[in-house]
Amino acid sequence: MMYHLSRVGYCLQFRSLDQYPTTNPRQVTFPVTAELLVLWIVAFPRSDRLANTAQLVAWTVTTMGVYGLGRRGGLGAAVYETLAASSGSCSVTAQRSRRLGPITTSP
Repeated sequence: MMYHLSRVGYCLQFRSLDQYPTTNPRQVTFPVTAELLVLWIVAFPRSDRLANTAQLVAWTVTTMGVYGLGRRGGLGAAVYETLAASSGSCSVTAQRSRRLGPITTSP
């Protein structure tokens, strides 16, 4: 979200989707795609608390798509159980890392 939210903030502040001066080339190199979804979510409530819901929706849709493709391909229940266990452990790890906060180095 390092360059997504900064681009969203710029779009809200200057009401423009144009490129802007920055020292991070990732913020202006890629086209405005995911930022538009986040922009819609952030613009109306005027808060960034729901900004990650775009990623949650994308994850849900992708998971359902992979499940549907697997069903058509004839994958068995054991494969789904393995995938569910691995995706659950990844999300738990991500949640734990968020609770720990940013990694800092001591001087």
